Amino acid sequence: MKLHLAHLTEGAKTNWMHGYRDAIGAIQWALQDLGHDVTYGFNKLSPDRRTILFGGHLIPQQFYPKLRPDTVFYNLGRITGPNHDALRSLYSTLSGRFELWDCEADGAAAIPGVRFVPLGYAPVLRRLVQPKEQDIDAVLVGAPTTLRLKLFQTLVMYKSRCVFAHGLFGALRDELISRSKVVLAIVDDRSHAAPSVRFSLPLANSKAVVSTLVRGSRTTQSLRDAVIEVEEEHVLGAVQHLVANIAARRSLEERAFALFRQHDARPALTAALGG
Repeated sequence: MKLHLAHLTEGAKTNWMHGYRDAIGAIQWALQDLGHDVTYGFNKLSPDRRTILFGGHLIPQQFYPKLRPDTVFYNLGRITGPNHDALRSLYSTLSGRFELWDCEADGAAAIPGVRFVPLGYAPVLRRLVQPKEQDIDAVLVGAPTTLRLKLFQTLVMYKSRCVFAHGLFGALRDELISRSKVVLAIVDDRSHAAPSVRFSLPLANSKAVVSTLVRGSRTTQSLRDAVIEVEEEHVLGAVQHLVANIAARRSLEERAFALFRQHDARPALTAALGG
């Protein structure tokens, strides 16, 4: 099948949607491995191929009639939670006109007719080079929400060597993750990216991940042992434990990769495409 993966960011108020590139790259690898002819376009559509849109909610509604009827809207963001009512409403409307996929089970369940198509491991994700010395205790990647700023301030107060990486993608962000003993994947009510999007790159590269436990954003059961998921008040303690206890950190790193390596998106993609 001739497919086009369209990564749309032009309507976003910030550049956070650039963070979807890793997930899209993994999906592209899986589709190509299945034998599909796949192209990728950054803010570019392809009328001659069946298109899978990432960030499709950014397209003005007057452009919908120009899309092929077999266009897929693939949601990599969070549509559950009190701050995502508008996005849920939009996808509910779209579900009557186009095929909709969601990378999270709870997101798919929130709107009738949406298919759950999870993300999975891909060799293209395992690219980080581990330095001989990790000189950063923790890196926090994401937009500066109230919760993330509060947690970052707490880490600083307790003398942790930490970095808040906002708006950084590509080689610089990858280097910061490589140099860090712990990756903080903080999910709160204002988070845009789904938890699996935040976890994919660190887990594929055997990183110790600490995440907040928030209602409606639990990790899937099969990955729950791959990350440390705690309440907000226990984040500092979890980070300090992993930084100080090398054996515990190494054990989590090995378990993280082993569990994520078992996640194969290809069967779900095959079923979703009618294979």
